[in-house]
Amino acid sequence: MLKHSRTVRILASDSTGRGSPRRALVVPVTREGAQLMPLHRNGSTEMPIDREGLKKVGICIGNGSGSASGDADGSDPIFFDVPFDAWPRHASEVLVLLLYNQVDGVGGNPRPPQRRFQANSLLTKVVTEALTYDEISDCVAA
Repeated sequence: MLKHSRTVRILASDSTGRGSPRRALVVPVTREGAQLMPLHRNGSTEMPIDREGLKKVGICIGNGSGSASGDADGSDPIFFDVPFDAWPRHASEVLVLLLYNQVDGVGGNPRPPQRRFQANSLLTKVVTEALTYDEISDCVAA
């Protein structure tokens, strides 16, 4: 990540048959045992419950900028660009969640029904579920 580049580029791929990811949601995190917790700019690890809470955590969204090979068939890794000024520099680790435009039950393995979260936005629910149900060993790192 170079300051003069003005962009942080993420290379991501997914081979689960979900199609091409549309966005990459970058969540600043810290480790607590086997779990990842959201890391707020003030050092808090409180789970967000709404969009304002997500903003306080300092999430940012990477927009897709094409596949690594130039093909758009959904099987190649895709680049996501995040403006340098939006990058959550307060965290030494981030969790990248790939977001898809798909019908429920198509591709991938959905999480089984579990306890309900108090979340006032779909994006907040996605982040909360990923951080609550998935352990570090469940996350694929490159």
